[in-house]
Amino acid sequence: MSDVIIVRFFGIFFFLFQTHAIWGNLLSSLVLKTSASNSTADDIGTCGANFCPHTDDEEEDEEKKEDKTPVYILAGVCLFFAVCAAAVVALFVDSMTRYGEDERKELNGGKLTGKRLALATFKQMLHPYQLLIIPITVWSGLEQGFLSADITRAYVTCSWGVDKIGWTLMCYGIVDAVGSLSFGPVVRRFGRVPVFLFGAVLNAGLLTTLLLWRPSPDVPLVYFLVTGLWGFGDSIWQTQINAVYGVLFPAKEEEAFCNYRMWESAGFIVSFVWADLVCVRPKIYFLYAWLGVSMVGYLYVEEIGRASCRERV
Repeated sequence: MSDVIIVRFFGIFFFLFQTHAIWGNLLSSLVLKTSASNSTADDIGTCGANFCPHTDDEEEDEEKKEDKTPVYILAGVCLFFAVCAAAVVALFVDSMTRYGEDERKELNGGKLTGKRLALATFKQMLHPYQLLIIPITVWSGLEQGFLSADITRAYVTCSWGVDKIGWTLMCYGIVDAVGSLSFGPVVRRFGRVPVFLFGAVLNAGLLTTLLLWRPSPDVPLVYFLVTGLWGFGDSIWQTQINAVYGVLFPAKEEEAFCNYRMWESAGFIVSFVWADLVCVRPKIYFLYAWLGVSMVGYLYVEEIGRASCRERV
């Protein structure tokens, strides 16, 4: 029962959270459409899986000479909403002490200071379950970073134009949000493992599509299908990995979710560091391998959990 409640909570949270892709990309699309150049590669055969970042250095040099007004507009609007969000949280969100947070911390040994939390986070890393789910946590960052840094650049911008990124990512955000909300009933009926397996098969299929697909603006529907299905896969990873952490470490939430954010961020870092260094095709092969390793670790955790339950019975 607790599994279902946790999944439902993260489903509602990520449903609301993922709508940022809708509003943010709607704004960026309108700004870029009216202000930015819509240049594409001279030969779209160099796009997609054949894309290598060093081949567009000359184009980037030309872009640097363009008017930066759209960038300033987007940055200013984002800063405005960030300040508004911080103000809303500070003024209107109830303190956790109202819901017994102080009592819970006392039961768990008192409040964790910054230093104690850091030590507890690294100690948590030595937990066998934590070690086994680190790869799938990193995968969550890798797949999000690959969409943001590579699919948008190598497939959408290269062959269709930079002003189309926002529209395709809006499709991603809509499907991601709806998918996040739908997994509570699915997990309750079928369990968590089939959902994870479906997500792995879906992402493996999309990686295969990205290897074989030669993007062309003559068939725009494919861009939306790829980003939309990628969003559906992301909704699985976001809701279910968070739920796994909540289920596995109910008395160590702070340490566990610090590890979650740290390792997910590591995936983001890798994605954006290699964005300008490695061609798209080897990245896809790497993601295949990492997804396989991630699923092996996760399934082993599930098997250990079932075995311990059988022993208690």
